[in-house]
Amino acid sequence: MSPSTTTVPQNLRLIGGEMLVWTDDEPAADRRPAAGPALQEVLRDLVRPGGRALVAGPHEQALISLLADAPMAVTCLVRAYPDAEALARRLPGVTVLCGSVAKLDPSDTYDLVVACDGLERLPSVEGAALSWAETADLMAGAVRPGGTLLLAQENLLGVHRLVRMSPWYGERTDADWTPLGDYDATRPASPGELVSSLAGRGLTVAEPMAGFPTAHEPSVLAPLDRLADPHLAGFVRIAVSAAYGAQLAGRPVLSDPRALAGSALRAGSAAEFAPVWLVAATRAGALIPRQRVVVADAGTVPHPVRYEVVRAEHGWSRQVLGDPTLRSRDGVYRDPAALAGPLPRGRLFEEQLIELCLRRDLPELSRVLTRYAAWLAEGADEDGTVGGVALWAAPGDLLLDGEGCTPWDPTWSTTVRAPLDVALARSLRTFAVRLITGGYSHPWPVLVDADSLVVILAGMAGHTLERPVLAAAVDLEARLRAAEHGLDEAGRERLRERLAAVTPGTPPLDLDSHRELHAANDRLREELAHAVSRVAWAEELLESREKALRHAEDKLDILSGSFSFRLGKLLIYPLRKAKGLAKRLLRR
Repeated sequence: MSPSTTTVPQNLRLIGGEMLVWTDDEPAADRRPAAGPALQEVLRDLVRPGGRALVAGPHEQALISLLADAPMAVTCLVRAYPDAEALARRLPGVTVLCGSVAKLDPSDTYDLVVACDGLERLPSVEGAALSWAETADLMAGAVRPGGTLLLAQENLLGVHRLVRMSPWYGERTDADWTPLGDYDATRPASPGELVSSLAGRGLTVAEPMAGFPTAHEPSVLAPLDRLADPHLAGFVRIAVSAAYGAQLAGRPVLSDPRALAGSALRAGSAAEFAPVWLVAATRAGALIPRQRVVVADAGTVPHPVRYEVVRAEHGWSRQVLGDPTLRSRDGVYRDPAALAGPLPRGRLFEEQLIELCLRRDLPELSRVLTRYAAWLAEGADEDGTVGGVALWAAPGDLLLDGEGCTPWDPTWSTTVRAPLDVALARSLRTFAVRLITGGYSHPWPVLVDADSLVVILAGMAGHTLERPVLAAAVDLEARLRAAEHGLDEAGRERLRERLAAVTPGTPPLDLDSHRELHAANDRLREELAHAVSRVAWAEELLESREKALRHAEDKLDILSGSFSFRLGKLLIYPLRKAKGLAKRLLRR
């Protein structure tokens, strides 16, 4: 099969090794082009107006357009003909090369070479199978003196692969025409090996960056060397957890990636478990990206925000990137301008509560909850209602330090107002759902449901909650989350029903996590075993009572048939008659 010359776009060139019936864009198989606002922000630092750029491999249109609008003379290289044709038609001002990377003209060099999808999808099955080192030689050779190579390298030990349902070596989709993966001995297995490999090709790497939560669309990019700062590392851990919750919502995974990524970052192992490493490898005189942390919401978020964290005079500071326009929906709004300023300090309130529950430290847990309830009461108006950031922020949104509670993402707020007890119940219920569905151990019986746990936690904070308050808290949470995620009325009602039905056997509501699902099944087994034991105890008690009753009946039958019983009955009968006759005579 070969494409007709009359249908090939004028800006598309076939260079050899074209894969005519394949595509590297398969969202259903979780194989997508490199994408995301975070990559756009890094790439923005490397743009050279008037220069030449080579985009090698599948990349989203927004990344290519950013270079073309600079303006730069952009050339794109893709191996799949359907992808190349679609790209050439969408971007007529861009030169598109379709074929294997081995067919590139070695005399063509560029000011900027972009390979944010890695090197695995550059060789073609229609040509020689190149190793990683051979492909890297071709990419490094395309960088002219003073040029830059922006390369993303997927980590085969990354969190995203550890929680995937299918192993990388078992993939059988069109996008998986890859060489040997982990069995390619020339493929770098760490950021250090990657830097050394590029250095051997005449390129210098300033500082590798770790990308989370996925390799194809990292929304949190952080310089590895800067994560030694505990203040910054703590914030990145929170941002990474939020990114996993947003991008992997509803997808089947082996286990909750938030816990695994949090443990890796807490142990200082970001390099070992990051899904992707991003490096800007330069020749002498080239531009290098600024050293900063870039955080950007995924494109699926209804109210996306992007910002950077940079070193300031007195610590770390956040600066807003992109569109700062305030956006609102159904009483919930997000103001990106609220991010600007120093990076807040403190420990995530939810993490502290989980730790206290695991340690069974009830006095400290009561103190912390009482402190939080007091902070919430301070934000109430004279009519006793709470609104704004105080109403929106749940334990997973707050940092707790010596001075009080601070939202780590202050962009979210709401015009909705609720009574203080409803606001407290809603916040505590959010934590209770996380505690139960996450399978965390806590000081109370395993069979405590979400509402019962909220009552216990509120009591430790000095508040008594009634059942109507708990129902109102569920309605409030469903309303706020539906507005956050852009759900319609039917979606909001389904969410409310799921929130109201949280029991010890409920798996996580936001992630299709199979390990947590297995743990929920174990909790259901324990609940069933407990119910069976109670039924057995009740049956045993009932059987013993029936035996006692039968024994009493038998004894009564024996006594009623004896001679003494009959004689006594004959003597008592005349006396009863005489007593009745005497009562009638006295009434007269």
